[in-house]
Amino acid sequence: MKAASKGHSRCVELLIAHNAEVNASNSNGVHPLDVGCQDGHFDVVMLLLEKGAYVNKCYGENRYPIHAAALNGHRKIVEKLIEKGANVNSIDKKKRTVLMMAAHKGDSETCRLLIKKGADVNRAGDNGWTPLMLCTQYGKTDCMKALIDEKANIEAIDHKGNTALNTCSANGHKDAVCLLLDHGADVDHANNEGLTPLMLSSNNGHTDIVKHILEKKPKLELKEYERQDTALIIAARRGHENIVRALIQSGANVDATNNHGSTALNISAQYGHKSIVDELLTARADVSLADKDGDTPLLSCIGIKHHHIFEALVNAGANTKVVNKKNEGALYLASKSGSIQILKLLLGREEFTDEDKQRAAAVALQSKRNEIRKLLSAGFGNRRH
Repeated sequence: MKAASKGHSRCVELLIAHNAEVNASNSNGVHPLDVGCQDGHFDVVMLLLEKGAYVNKCYGENRYPIHAAALNGHRKIVEKLIEKGANVNSIDKKKRTVLMMAAHKGDSETCRLLIKKGADVNRAGDNGWTPLMLCTQYGKTDCMKALIDEKANIEAIDHKGNTALNTCSANGHKDAVCLLLDHGADVDHANNEGLTPLMLSSNNGHTDIVKHILEKKPKLELKEYERQDTALIIAARRGHENIVRALIQSGANVDATNNHGSTALNISAQYGHKSIVDELLTARADVSLADKDGDTPLLSCIGIKHHHIFEALVNAGANTKVVNKKNEGALYLASKSGSIQILKLLLGREEFTDEDKQRAAAVALQSKRNEIRKLLSAGFGNRRH
């Protein structure tokens, strides 16, 4: 076994001559041919085959020597094993074929060889992954081309409902995405979570991929299942300004809402993404739309003290006197969160009733925000009329 792993063919030959068993295995079921195939020792493999090594004897997770050779990119060994009768459609414990091993490695020549010898190009493992999905995961475009040329199904789905396009869109493999799009991959396929290639690439910040997908005119108003977010809302939440801009330019509805009633503007204000707020305001997003809690974008940004966003929304016409379903207005929320800059902006431009100020002062006292209480009691007299 050790001689085979080191590639010492002369030593292997000598041991066999002294009655060493060529098909002996260790406690893990691994035998010399497995080791030689895995490590690419061609001479050792040839010698073992000549001396009667079992080409279709499995080891480990029910793998065969040809699996080991394919997974590690040893094409010449794969070819010799096939000549000796290796089963090109043998599967391991997880139902992975030899072709899947070669695809995982990204070895296009071995893939072509296996298919020529009868390997099933569309056979899937127990997770639904096909050879095409495996090489797509890592952006192995040469291997993808080889499989597509041999009629690989580009619309096959795995156990999570993902196609090859979903996978490479999520992983950021632009060339792989372009290849699949050029071959007509479904640009709107949603996985088990309702996520399309556009949503997956938007979520992960792959701007170039988003732009390539947009060229294929995807449905921009599709929503994923959990939050009912559109691609625009997803990009806004994640803070991907360039993707937000690209989606808006392609006609995405800036006022689309999710299942909480939140728009992209509400989300970006809540998360403090000022540049995205600016993009949405430029696109005339409605500053007055409230979510199911009654929070407008203006109210949403107060809790995290984003006074620059607050000011931008006010300048865009946002109502500073609006209250949410808990009867909490901007003055109250600014006092509660300790947003001094926002409080100054409010008191500098608006008149508030004594009741509003007393309620705000009470929550400031409860939160031990003495500076807020002083501002409120002073009235901060520099109001603009």
